[in-house]
Amino acid sequence: MKLVEKSDLEKKQDVLQFKTDKLFSLKPISLIPPSLNRYNEIFGSCSKDPIYKWLFTKRFPNGYSLEDAKEFFLWAKQGWEQGTHFVYLLSDLDGSIVGSIDIRSNNLELAETGYWVNAKHGGLATNALAKIAEIAKKAGYKALFAQVEAANDRSLKVLERNGFTRDDSLKTNENCDQAYIKHL
Repeated sequence: MKLVEKSDLEKKQDVLQFKTDKLFSLKPISLIPPSLNRYNEIFGSCSKDPIYKWLFTKRFPNGYSLEDAKEFFLWAKQGWEQGTHFVYLLSDLDGSIVGSIDIRSNNLELAETGYWVNAKHGGLATNALAKIAEIAKKAGYKALFAQVEAANDRSLKVLERNGFTRDDSLKTNENCDQAYIKHL
């Protein structure tokens, strides 16, 4: 199994919001210092629907907490340090975190991706996923896959607009009904 060189992934990128052409930053979490403010920004998105509904209800039935946001941030930074998974944060021009997207493996043959974007920033996930696919391809990845609940229409549309096709043989998450793949 060929593994990625993390230096191929560790660059800031710009992403345009699909609906408004507003510019956002896609930055490796390794370049962002941890802080209570950052944890609060993540908590502010992940503790509310639709993100909480689709991603965290089953894992955190009592709600998504500030401590969960901190653990996510530290887990994400550790991934970069160890070269095992690569989380990027989306931020607006003021630097506030509005979303996250990742490559969840260093396996260049096939890696899972996942994302969330604050509901106030609709239209951003499509271009963020396109940018991650571009970054992954340049780093030598051959394919990305994502898992999703069938009822999550918005996420399904993001995947389809990015050329992902359904392949349920890749489904490993018991909380998701479907899997989609994109060959790069």
